[in-house]
Amino acid sequence: MDNFNGSKETGVVFCMKILFLANDYMGLAMPILKEMQRQGHEVLYIPDNNLSTDCYLKNSNRFFQTLRNIYNILFRVYQRYWKKNTNINCYYDLLFCIQGVSFHPYLLRILKKYNPNIKTSLYIWDSNKYYDYIRNAKYFDKVFTFDIEDSKCTPKIKFLPFYWIPNENDECTNNKYDISIVGSDHDGRTEIVEKVYKQIDNKLKCYFRIVANRFPFQVSNRGKLIFTLLFRYNQFLEIVEKYKHKLTLPFIAFDYIQMEQVNSIIQNSNCILDTDRECQTGTTPRLIWALAMGKKIISTNTHLVEMPFYDEKQIQIIDRNNPIVDIDFIQKEELFKTSAYVICLRIDNWIKNFIEF
Repeated sequence: MDNFNGSKETGVVFCMKILFLANDYMGLAMPILKEMQRQGHEVLYIPDNNLSTDCYLKNSNRFFQTLRNIYNILFRVYQRYWKKNTNINCYYDLLFCIQGVSFHPYLLRILKKYNPNIKTSLYIWDSNKYYDYIRNAKYFDKVFTFDIEDSKCTPKIKFLPFYWIPNENDECTNNKYDISIVGSDHDGRTEIVEKVYKQIDNKLKCYFRIVANRFPFQVSNRGKLIFTLLFRYNQFLEIVEKYKHKLTLPFIAFDYIQMEQVNSIIQNSNCILDTDRECQTGTTPRLIWALAMGKKIISTNTHLVEMPFYDEKQIQIIDRNNPIVDIDFIQKEELFKTSAYVICLRIDNWIKNFIEF
């Protein structure tokens, strides 16, 4: 295999030509792209977006999903999609996919036409309970998932949490906050945060910011809105009342803040509050970033006890339905040493899982 010579500045001995197919959820794919380039690799990035006839979402109507699947097969939708993309018709050493929602084996056949020895890696940062990501696992040499239960499906799929990026200002700082959380409103997060807030209000310094929808219903889901209004009016009123209550909470916001600000808040917090999705057994990026900074964590994710980085002195688990927090645990000033496992999740080390064979 022909390789490009690495530069002395990057310290890379051999550089690869990489086709990077990734969904840029919350901007998480861009640091990966930049790190691969920093290491000296030549990377072509293609957004990994769901096609309009996607049929792999598991909580959708099965009848319509079946119709979409039949349509995709009859009209070769995915093959036609990749035929239109002329940028891929050249030599690549590696196909690196994150999620792979638009991936089809036809893409791999095209790439192998130009390089029969191409390597392939897949990373999944969502749960297979929600969407059938694992359907593509058989086409990849390496497969990793952030969901510890999904990693048990087959020996081929390995568990790998999110990466973290070293902070330029990671020196010891005086904590502005005893506890903080920044996130979006889903899976009962607002309700959990409200219960915790009531316990610590006027007792601790906290930074809570939960971004809610601007309307009680998602604007994109007009069908559900109309159905609920016409046939489940009492449920409609209940949703509206809950939404009105959310607007009274002091930590509700409607705009996201930059990742740099989120990192700064974590860095200036003694303890991080973390809530999970009930349909997932993976970790949030926030939790990994907090571990990398040596912060204490209070989480509703009971699966953390199974993970390689778990330390009961640093991580406390609370009941998502009855979240009672230990104020003494939060207040105690304590900075933990970053574990060897978490160091392996630093982005420069993390990427090696996908590009080294």
